[in-house]
Amino acid sequence: MKTIILYESKHGCTKKCATYIKEKNHFENMVKISEFKDDLSMYDKIVIGTPVYVGQINKVVKSFIETNKEVLLTKEVHVFICAMNLDNYEQMLSMNFDESIRKHAKITHVGGAYDFKKLGWFSKLIVKKIAKIDHSVEDIKYDQLDLIF
Repeated sequence: MKTIILYESKHGCTKKCATYIKEKNHFENMVKISEFKDDLSMYDKIVIGTPVYVGQINKVVKSFIETNKEVLLTKEVHVFICAMNLDNYEQMLSMNFDESIRKHAKITHVGGAYDFKKLGWFSKLIVKKIAKIDHSVEDIKYDQLDLIF
């Protein structure tokens, strides 16, 4: 069975999680969605990783899923979500994934990180105000990543 890991990452946490899945399972194919040029139908299993910022998944990921929905619904699909805030998790899922994808794909929250060295000043301000965090913090749920395969 041919597997691919597709992801987008703004500050590195989603890429770190994708790399963990790749190395743990000895998968060969891991590509940023924005650089993916292959034929998705060639793969049996598809892992998609996305960060969530202020309740929204990455726009490139969202567009990719919408554009390739018909193919994705014929494959084994795992979506992992990197997010520090679980408030309104079900609402976030319904806002970002249509019902057919939510029912078909295995969607897993895998924790997240705030890397203050990589955040811009506005992002830092939001994190400080909403999350009440003023320093880098990582809370990746490796046990959840292990459940993907």
